[in-house]
Amino acid sequence: VRSVAVELARSGVEVEIFTRASDPQQQPLVELAPGVTVRHVAAGPRRRIAKEALPGLAADLASGVTDVHPFSGGRRFDVIHS
Repeated sequence: VRSVAVELARSGVEVEIFTRASDPQQQPLVELAPGVTVRHVAAGPRRRIAKEALPGLAADLASGVTDVHPFSGGRRFDVIHS
């Protein structure tokens, strides 16, 4: 994900990555590279969890993304990958 995001940004695409906050110390918004922003959203416990448990948090993650970014105000995404 990181390398694709950085390459897209280098070609002029603005990239926003939404991921589950897995640590209480994580900032909600982090610039990964020029043109690449990572948003840590609330979805389940703010700690590492087993990879097998992640599908059970999909609805929480989707809700967290909409809470952080309600897809209003004229901003839209051209591509969404999950």
